[in-house]
Amino acid sequence: MTISRTRSSRAASRRLVAFTFAFLLAGAAEASGPPVITISQTPLTTPIAAHPQVLFAIGNSESTDGDVSGAILTGAGGLSDASSNNLESALSASSSQPCYVIPSGFTPPLVGSGGSNSNGTTCPSGSAPITVVSGGVEYDNSASRLNVAKGGIAQILQTYMSVADFGLEQYALSSITEYPTWVYYMSPNGGFTFSTLTTQPTAPAGEEVVNNPCYNYKSLSSSNTVYTSCNTISTNSLFSSDNVNTSPWMFVANSSDDPSINDVLYATLSVPVCVVYGSLSPSSNPYTYFTLANYEANGVTETYASDLPSGTCARETGPTNAGFVPFSTQTLYSQRGFGYISSQSDSTGTVTVPITTAGSVPTAATVTTALSAFGMTLGSTTVTAGYALAPETNSASTGEIKAGGEQSPLA
Repeated sequence: MTISRTRSSRAASRRLVAFTFAFLLAGAAEASGPPVITISQTPLTTPIAAHPQVLFAIGNSESTDGDVSGAILTGAGGLSDASSNNLESALSASSSQPCYVIPSGFTPPLVGSGGSNSNGTTCPSGSAPITVVSGGVEYDNSASRLNVAKGGIAQILQTYMSVADFGLEQYALSSITEYPTWVYYMSPNGGFTFSTLTTQPTAPAGEEVVNNPCYNYKSLSSSNTVYTSCNTISTNSLFSSDNVNTSPWMFVANSSDDPSINDVLYATLSVPVCVVYGSLSPSSNPYTYFTLANYEANGVTETYASDLPSGTCARETGPTNAGFVPFSTQTLYSQRGFGYISSQSDSTGTVTVPITTAGSVPTAATVTTALSAFGMTLGSTTVTAGYALAPETNSASTGEIKAGGEQSPLA
C-alpha cells in the first residue's frame, strides 16, 4: 500500500509539472499578443483642395503702348513704304525707327534678337524689330508695358494652370478707332536749333538731343511727302534751309517720349512732318491759366497761330490724361506708327476670358484645353493672333487687348 501510494504521488507530480508547463506556455503566448500589422497613416485617396481662382485685370490705357521709359513706339518701323513715297525709309533714322534694344528679362512676342521687321530691315544682335508686318497687318513686337504685362501673364498661365483657375478682364472700350501717331518735340525758348556734327553732341543745359526728321531730305524724290514737307519748312524764314537738311541732330526742350509726358499725337494729318509756331492762345502758361475745373470739364486747349506746311498740322491740342499740353515757341510733329482712341467706361470691365480650370485632377489634356482658351498651347508662351494676350495689331477688328482707353487706373 505504501509502495502503491508512492507511485500515485509520483504520477500526480508528473501530471502537475506537465500542466504547469503547459499553463506557462499558454500564458507566454497570451502575453505576446496578436501579430503586429503595419497600417499606412496616409489615405490611399487624398481629397484635392479647391483651386484658387485668379482674375487678371489688365490696364488698357493708351499709355500702356509706351515702353518702361515712356516712349510710345507702337507701329514704328512699319509705315507705308510704297515705291512712290518711301515714307518708312525717310523716317527710319528719326521718328519711326525700326529696331529697339531688347531689355533684360524681356522676350519679344514675335521676332527676337537679330530678326527682320518684314519691311526690309534686319535688326542687329541684341535688338528686335518694333513692328512685324505680315499679310499687310502690323503687329507690335516692342517692349511696351502692355506686351510686358501680356508676356508675364502668359508665363504664369503656362506655369500654374494645373494648380489654379484663371480669368482675364480689361476696362470696357467701345467705338475703338485706329489712328496714325506722331511723336512731337517742343523747342527751347526762341525755337529749334540744329547740329551738323556726325556724332551725337552734348545738349545745352535743360535741353535734349533728338534725331532730325528732315535730315538729308534732299536726297529723297521731290515727290516724296517727307521731301515736300521738310522743303516747305526749310525754305520758310523759320529756319535756315541748310540747317534743316544737313543737320543730323536737333536740340529740343522736351519730347513726347519723355517719361513725364509719355504721349504721341493721335491724328490724321496730311503730311508726315510739320511744325506749329507763332502766337499762342492763351498766351499765358496753361498750367497756371487753366483751373482743375477746366481740365475736368475737358476745357483745356492750346492753339498756335501758324503751321508749316500751311493748314496741315495740329495747331490746337488738348492735354494728356496727366495734364500735359505743348506750350513752347515751336512744336514739331513727325509721323511714327499707329495707336487707338475709344470711348471708355470708367466703372465697367469686360471679361475677356472667364475663369477657366484644368479640373480638380488635372492632366496634360485638361491643362492643354484650359490654355487653349487663352490662345496658348502646353509648353509655349506664344499666343495665337487674335486672342486677348496676343500682340496688338493695327486692325481694330482683331480680338487682342488694345491700348485704347484714355485712362485705366488700377489699384
